[in-house]
Amino acid sequence: LWSSLWLFLEGLWVFVAILIARFVVDFTILRKVNNTELIRQGNLAMAVVEAGFYLGIGFIIKGSLTGGASSNWLSFTSTVVFYLAGVAFVIAVYWLHELLTKYDMRGRLREGNLTTAFEVAGIILGCSVVVSVGVAGDFVDWGYSFRAFFATAVIGVVMLYVMRWVID
Repeated sequence: LWSSLWLFLEGLWVFVAILIARFVVDFTILRKVNNTELIRQGNLAMAVVEAGFYLGIGFIIKGSLTGGASSNWLSFTSTVVFYLAGVAFVIAVYWLHELLTKYDMRGRLREGNLTTAFEVAGIILGCSVVVSVGVAGDFVDWGYSFRAFFATAVIGVVMLYVMRWVID
């Protein structure tokens, strides 16, 4: 019975996390862009960015559900907290990328520029994959777990940008 209850709670959490992601993408990443209307009008670039964001959220949710803790409630709490930390980190990297980009990414997305869409979706996905590793694993304690998360996420994202520079 308890296993079924926890499985139900985890499933409910995944559903809520995906719903939260919809508001997060609209409010933070694509603010001032009516992405839903643009997608209805056939803007493929906006659809690619949203798809990248939802795939990234899936990686973060998967990572946050990996591992265990000393109690079910601590496991559930750490899952929620590290999911939120992971999403916040991805958003911060997106904002940093937008700040460092020499052109108006949102303007190009509004215009339907697929090249920009693939760049944005790639940044979101690459960062999310790295962050999913940072949020995964057994929960030890809050201090250690946050340090491990930030170390993994920061080093991983720095390496993504180093590799981008080398490839360019």
